[in-house]
Amino acid sequence: MKIHISTFYKSNISDYLLFYQKQVFKMLGLELNQICDNDISHGDFMTRILRDTEADYFVIFDIDCIPLKKEAISRVIEEIKDNTISGCAQTAKHFNNGKNIYVGPCFFAISKEVYNLLGRPDLNENKVLEVDAGGILSKLAPEYGVKLNYWYPTDVEEEKWELYPDKVFGIGTTYEGLVYHLFESRYQKNIVKFIRKSNATINNNWSLNPIKYAVIKLEILLFKIKMRSQK
Repeated sequence: MKIHISTFYKSNISDYLLFYQKQVFKMLGLELNQICDNDISHGDFMTRILRDTEADYFVIFDIDCIPLKKEAISRVIEEIKDNTISGCAQTAKHFNNGKNIYVGPCFFAISKEVYNLLGRPDLNENKVLEVDAGGILSKLAPEYGVKLNYWYPTDVEEEKWELYPDKVFGIGTTYEGLVYHLFESRYQKNIVKFIRKSNATINNNWSLNPIKYAVIKLEILLFKIKMRSQK
């Protein structure tokens, strides 16, 4: 069983997001592929990964999204083994007054088998109205008997948007107590929240590998020194 975990970003992203996301995955013992490409969209990235990468299962994160425990990956993989797409519940505000729900691409899991079953669609969100990259697959799923499994918010640092039908999400949203998505990471004030959550996650999971924890803490210290010297 081969699992491919990846995230997409453009070169203008904050160094803090890249660094701390990678350190969290390292602490949890999870291999993350951080892929930079300035010439494609998020949907193009997902299409390329799902079509061209040899793997049985795919888990895709936004660059400002992290697992809080290793269990996040094992759980979502078990969920998608049963002809299912699973991940964070998302609402498209610009469609039907937000009265819709789909598995969003901020934390998204699917098997190669299900992607092929859905016809290996192009996920460029500019080519399909009313949904984003993740929403395209959620929209197709019922036609092919594919189930959708939603991870819902269990904690929100700054409530901002309604999540159909009766929940809310916002800046710093935790889903099922296992995955954290920052949102609006272009703002420095929000990046501070991501750094704080990443540090807490690393500290909370130190017992997985105390030696690795010590190395990561040193790398964080060196990173801080480097960033201060660049100011």
